[in-house]
Amino acid sequence: MWSPRANSRRCNESVYKCQCPGNAARFAERMKTRYGTIERANAAWGTVFEDFGDVARQTEFRQFPRLWPDYMEFMVNRYAEVLAECRRFPPAAQPSRSSSPSPWSGRRRLLTFDPHLL
Repeated sequence: MWSPRANSRRCNESVYKCQCPGNAARFAERMKTRYGTIERANAAWGTVFEDFGDVARQTEFRQFPRLWPDYMEFMVNRYAEVLAECRRFPPAAQPSRSSSPSPWSGRRRLLTFDPHLL
């Protein structure tokens, strides 16, 4: 469930590199759809996973150089999904805007991402 407090951070990120268990599980499911079998995935990646559950339990995908491009493609698509999720909520449900002095110009600047600007 979306909540302004819990999701304000990911709606504010300019880069999305979450390797949390939820994204690892999503990645494993998408790769299962893409490759069909773990044997085909292992052949493409040069890995020896026993099943896609092994893929979902990984915490650092960068250690697999031939898997990494698939994971980065997944991350690009996942980030788009996260941003789309942020856009679905009316402004009243969005995190409140806050500002702080800019050290460069002395002007106040907006610190919170506004998904309506997408």
